Formats: sequence, structure tokens, C-alpha cells
Amino acid sequence: MINVIEGGTAVFLARQVWPSLAPLRVESRRADSAWQTRAVIDIDEFMSGCRPAVRGLVGQFGGAEAALEFDTDPLSAVGVLDGYVQRLPLDEFEAEDWIALHTDLSAFVTVVLLETYGGACRARLDDALPTGWELVVDVVGSDARHRVIAPMSLGYEYLVPVPQRIPRLMEAVAHQVTG
Repeated sequence: MINVIEGGTAVFLARQVWPSLAPLRVESRRADSAWQTRAVIDIDEFMSGCRPAVRGLVGQFGGAEAALEFDTDPLSAVGVLDGYVQRLPLDEFEAEDWIALHTDLSAFVTVVLLETYGGACRARLDDALPTGWELVVDVVGSDARHRVIAPMSLGYEYLVPVPQRIPRLMEAVAHQVTG
């Protein structure tokens, strides 16, 4: 459990960016004669929605066989997700559509980091962000060096100015892990 002292913005933004992956609850308590609102983030519960969300996309756009293959090898979904992104009407996208695509790609990056590279999720507190925290994945590369990767930032990097091909995103993930 990670506590982020904050006025509720973290809850709103997390639910907007990753609605199915943001089981946050808000607690208010009295401290020094003032009310503080605290968003409590349970990373395990938060991450429990990540894999099913990606698997659902893979099943929807690649079929049941692709979803079963994804169960054993997340990287098997690269082609399916690449096709999904390439078919999107990006010129018609509104803000919510970009957020959804960013979320989809970031969730996929997270699953790959966890299952292919043996990563572990945690929240890194960061006052510069509107939420006050950032989801990061700790990995150890083949050179035995510890690295910290932020899936949302990496996903965003490959969305702007135009979404890159998913194989290039996975090359970037591998490069982040191996240095």
C-alpha cells in the first residue's frame, strides 16, 4: 500500500487514465485541525487489471487463439496490437481516444516488463506529476544492472507525434532493459 497525500486529483486522474486499473479509495482524516485527503494506492490490486485488459484487446482483434498464445508469451501479441494501432482512425481521435490508446500501449509495456523481463511494479512518488506518483517497473538486465522503467512515459514517447509501430516500441523496451 502506498499513501499519497493529495486533494483527490490523483484519484480522478488515475481513474481517467486507467479506469479499469485504478482501484483507489479516498480516505479523509483530521490532522492538525485540518482535513487531509489521502488516496491509497494498492499496486497489486491496481496491476491485477493490467493483464486482463491487454488480453481482452488481443482476443478482440486477434481472436481466441491469439489470446491463448498471449497467455504463454506476451510478445506474441506484437503483431495483433500493431495491426490494431495501424487501423485506428487517428485523424478523428479526440482526447479520450488518445488517453485510451496511451493506456492500452502502456498496459502492454507493463505486461511485457513483468512477464518477459521479470519486473516488479511500484509507485514512485513524484510531486511534479498531477497524480503525485508514477507507476514504474524495476527490472534487472542481463548485465545484472538494476533499471527503473516508467511504462506510461515510454508509451507516451512512442505515441507522439504519431504512434510508432509496436515492434519499434518493443525494441525500445528491450533497449531500456538491457541498456
